[in-house]
Amino acid sequence: MAIIGTPFTPGTLLLRLGSRARRRRLGLALTRRALSERSGVPEATIKRFENTGEAGSRALTMMLAAMGLADDLERLFGEPPPNSVDDVLRPERRRGLRADAGVRRRTTR
Repeated sequence: MAIIGTPFTPGTLLLRLGSRARRRRLGLALTRRALSERSGVPEATIKRFENTGEAGSRALTMMLAAMGLADDLERLFGEPPPNSVDDVLRPERRRGLRADAGVRRRTTR
């Protein structure tokens, strides 16, 4: 099954990410041990990520931050740019409590 918009399966994409992470680490002249010490992520987790692309989100975040890639991760789920002037002028949609959420309602018995 390909991921929408890409020709890759999730497994293939994970393998590519792990491989790219290894190349980035090596490009920074870091051993797995050095990255482990910098990031606080066990060497075994780094090795597993580089070989399979699988790691928990906390470990991944810590590794990326230690390699100077935290800003790239932050941009991953950034706000999309507006499509029109109307998008810019539209008031921000707020989710959460209703305006009358703190008001007790009368109940009839």
